[in-house]
Amino acid sequence: MPDDIKLVCIGKMKFNERLSLRCTAKAERSLVDSQKYEFFGRMRFEDKGSLSLALYCDHGCDFYGYDFKLNKYILKVLEFECLEIHFYNPLLDFKRFMTEDGMITTKKIDIQSFNMDNVVDVLRKTKNGVESIEMKLYGKEFKESAFDEILAMSHMWIDTNAEIGFTFQFSVYKYGSFEEFTGHFARRIVSINEKRVRIRTKNPDRHILLERGLDKYFRIYIFPLFYRLMVISAEMEESEYDNNCREWIEKMDEDIYYTFDSEYSSDSSEA
Repeated sequence: MPDDIKLVCIGKMKFNERLSLRCTAKAERSLVDSQKYEFFGRMRFEDKGSLSLALYCDHGCDFYGYDFKLNKYILKVLEFECLEIHFYNPLLDFKRFMTEDGMITTKKIDIQSFNMDNVVDVLRKTKNGVESIEMKLYGKEFKESAFDEILAMSHMWIDTNAEIGFTFQFSVYKYGSFEEFTGHFARRIVSINEKRVRIRTKNPDRHILLERGLDKYFRIYIFPLFYRLMVISAEMEESEYDNNCREWIEKMDEDIYYTFDSEYSSDSSEA
């Protein structure tokens, strides 16, 4: 069968079928490896003494394995809806992952890690086109301060002339990140109040907005403290700001308001 016909057939195969075809001959493996595969699901990549990978669709786990060469192939050819990264050890413990040239294609990234360096390493291996990134960073240093991460993200957006709409959301368990941010960018401040600070970038068409999640439930001195950092148009008016912080806070923690709502309902019924 000619290679062009084989490629048409490969394009109609499911992922597990492609894996089987790769095992038949070097020629077939080369053809399969040349084709991208759009995976409508999520990929979980984690370490528990060794790097393991699992692919999930709505109906359950489609694949699970520890084989490094196969994992490398999957990361290279699959285009993911969502990439989940769960790391407990520094990626330096897994030098083969660090030295691979292959880039990962995904729309969303969900990272849980005890090591900020891991987050940077993963993002460096990700192609442009990511629509959203969610991170949960554990350990003492992440609970105490997020200012370094806010600062790094802001400078990156300024230096790379980031697109309008880029958003970075996070929560911390220590006061002061908002104040440190305003102090560092004092000369760039366009406007500031208790809830928001807006700064200029090198591009006159774009500003960066740092928002605190404040409402009738969350106050400045109630943990956790929720923040949202965004690239916005310089033409955006203050009247256009989104004042419904609950909506974006629940994207980070969908159960965070459950206790508040229960208490509020109870108080209302008693009244």
